Amino acid sequence: MSNNFLSSNFLRWLTLYLLLALAILLFIVNLFPQNSQGATSKTATPTVLAIKYIHQTATAMAKSATQVAAQATANANATATAIAKNPIMLANAPVELPLTKLDAQGLMNDNANAKKAIINLIQKDPDLQGRLAALVMVYVGVDTNDPTKIANAQAVASKIEGILQNPSTDPAFVKSVYRSVVYVGTVTTVDNKMLTGTKDLSEADLEIYLYSPGP
Repeated sequence: MSNNFLSSNFLRWLTLYLLLALAILLFIVNLFPQNSQGATSKTATPTVLAIKYIHQTATAMAKSATQVAAQATANANATATAIAKNPIMLANAPVELPLTKLDAQGLMNDNANAKKAIINLIQKDPDLQGRLAALVMVYVGVDTNDPTKIANAQAVASKIEGILQNPSTDPAFVKSVYRSVVYVGTVTTVDNKMLTGTKDLSEADLEIYLYSPGP
């Protein structure tokens, strides 16, 4: 599949350059009037020079297209080799971190104390110290199917993601992939943990998948 993709890219690049060369050829040729049979050698000279120049330009562009395609192939092969030698490994089990006593209204209003409460919980968790997070699931639930509560839950989840992505919170979360889950009633997490929504958005849960520390 990779080789087909690279070949396809090569053909696209080569076709693009050749079409561009043809367009330049037609443009320049149209700049010069066609010579009649009785034209002298002096009037034919500009056309001959133009054709020679176009041929050189087209040749150079074709070589350039080949070089670009070859470099792209080399880069793709190098990347694939690096990934094969260094596969991404995750820790066996995620870190479950309940965020209790949330100030939902404070989070939605960007209150500093509400943010600090979440930062403290994260920075004090021993399972996260010195580790890098690959995937972070943010669960925020409500007790009833109320549009306003659901909208607020979505806003709280977004605020929590923003706090985690801030480098000043913890560098471990800056390059992580995030997914928020807003639910009504109860939900089962990816790691098969049962969660229950609250009536006042006073709690959220993080399910954090860490990179394996390696051998």
